[in-house]
Amino acid sequence: MSRTVRRVALLFGGRSAEHRVSLASASSVARAANPEEIQILPVLIGTDGAWTLLKAPEDPPEQGIRVSLRPEPGPPALVEVPGDTAHPFDAAFPLIHGPGGEDGTLQGILEYAEIPFVGAGVSASAAGMDKELTKVICRAAGLPVVDWVTLRWETHRDDPAAVRKTLQDASLRPPLFVKPSALGSSVGVRRVDQERDLQEAVAAAFRYRHRVIVERAVEGREIECSVLGNTTGGETAGAPGDPGYTAPVAALPLAEIKPRGGWYDYERKYTEGATEIVIPADLPDDLSEEIRALAIRTYQALGVDGMARVDFLVDTSSGTAEVCLNELNTVPGFTVTSVYPKLWEAGGLSYPGLITRLVELGLARRRFLDR
Repeated sequence: MSRTVRRVALLFGGRSAEHRVSLASASSVARAANPEEIQILPVLIGTDGAWTLLKAPEDPPEQGIRVSLRPEPGPPALVEVPGDTAHPFDAAFPLIHGPGGEDGTLQGILEYAEIPFVGAGVSASAAGMDKELTKVICRAAGLPVVDWVTLRWETHRDDPAAVRKTLQDASLRPPLFVKPSALGSSVGVRRVDQERDLQEAVAAAFRYRHRVIVERAVEGREIECSVLGNTTGGETAGAPGDPGYTAPVAALPLAEIKPRGGWYDYERKYTEGATEIVIPADLPDDLSEEIRALAIRTYQALGVDGMARVDFLVDTSSGTAEVCLNELNTVPGFTVTSVYPKLWEAGGLSYPGLITRLVELGLARRRFLDR
């Protein structure tokens, strides 16, 4: 019996500061996809917003064909511009990190066109991208989050005294992390160990977003967990290994992130050898299970579909391990250094198998919504 080969429009690039990371992720996925199950149609979204169909993600844009989504209802297709030649596909795989690709914007276009796609829907994407929304929703769900305050452009951008008062009212003092509210890959993030450096870090973060998060720096261990599955129409019958099972499951083992010579900034995330990724993380079984359970609860609280990497901080300063949610990433990296696929590989799900599984989860979600 012949296998069904899914044609997948791999959407990558984008207009955010994480454009280069997306190119690396797309190249990795295209090389890893099993050609007997997945046929990749690489679609570069340029920094100018143009969509270009390429033969391979590494190709320069001038070698590709300008395309757009089919404008009228019907089976998903990319249509050449100018012209009317159509390139049909079964599902889209948004692999754009940061604003415009991970924040619900692109997902809204696909949702409106009723195109099956990999990953979270509009609301979960928006909430997962926005660090403040993530914290508010998860705290309301009873999940442990790192203490934080939000600074707003209208109130805090040129007022150091207002910044200091906001932090004092929340009993926050250095060491702190200052972050744009809705960016990934540690873009615009600074660690502040001395109060004299606070205002410069705040000003730098405001260059990226109109809201800035300032949170307590947790001194301890950074643990990451990969989650796979659907909350929208997720089936709970059967077992996690069964083909029809779509409910969220957390990977085992977990990973510990150990940056060399500093904290886990952009360079240490994407420079090979700059960070030690320990798989499996050396954790007691009960702590490992607690983190995996919290990862699934976080995933469900935000209503995520498809995939997410859920990051935790384990505070060991008091001598007892206290777990806090750091953030959730609905479009995790798929580069050679990325944790998300590495954890599934370590748990027995191959990289090609993971890609196929993600596409099938996207199709299952669309079938449920169509019903």
